[in-house]
Amino acid sequence: MTVYTVSGSITIPAAAATATIIAKGEGGSGAPVSGSSYGSGSSGGNTTFIGVIANGGGGGVSATGGGGGAFSAPVGYSLFSASYGNPGQNGGNFSSNVAAAAGGTGNEGGDGSAGGASSYSTTSGGGFGYVTGGCGFYPACASGFFVCGTSFCCPNCAGPGSRVLFQTNTCCYNYVTTTTYTRGGGGGEGGYIYVILDEATISPFAGQTQGFTVNAGGSNLNNGSLEVIFTLKPQNPVWIRLSTGWTLMSGVSVNTASDGWTAVNPTQTS
Repeated sequence: MTVYTVSGSITIPAAAATATIIAKGEGGSGAPVSGSSYGSGSSGGNTTFIGVIANGGGGGVSATGGGGGAFSAPVGYSLFSASYGNPGQNGGNFSSNVAAAAGGTGNEGGDGSAGGASSYSTTSGGGFGYVTGGCGFYPACASGFFVCGTSFCCPNCAGPGSRVLFQTNTCCYNYVTTTTYTRGGGGGEGGYIYVILDEATISPFAGQTQGFTVNAGGSNLNNGSLEVIFTLKPQNPVWIRLSTGWTLMSGVSVNTASDGWTAVNPTQTS
């Protein structure tokens, strides 16, 4: 059993009896953000082998999460299980303290490769200011302001000895600092497919070298994979020990816990 994470080729054994193919598409990347401007993420690469395809997830675009990857296989391949990838989470502008938007995530039990988390940036505003009221007798501060100081003035001092004092309030306001988080959309999850080819289906490829692709997308997450398992037809008859003794079997393989598949005749013991 081999799991491939880099594109290459596989030589299919001439004695292949069955082939199991488990493909996961690469996840898409999240949309990048610079200040309050959105970018676009990149799609993950498709994982492909002899017609089996697990599509990569889509990249996040602006604040929209990327789409999940699909799957496909030729007619005649036995589909054991498959699932579409989950889409990436949407982003947007938020005024609360939030983390980067997550990408698509896989379900327990194994399916597509997760999409990338989006990036996010913050912009802040804030400050402090004041407004000085005119002369008057205890002028009230308007709504949203508070008294932050007092001063005195004598705007009407006509005539000798006139000392009428008018108190004025200095009204201040708080410019509350707010933080805006700009998040891009998360990347989509790759598709997942698990197929089994019987002897009649795999036989046209027996003895051939076939190329495969994996993790060739622009997202650079490199979390796609291809797993291929072959069972082989025995080259020699196989002896199976039953309760009645050793019995000669043909056209079968035996899977032992320690040695894997074998087609070697066991030695009968009394």
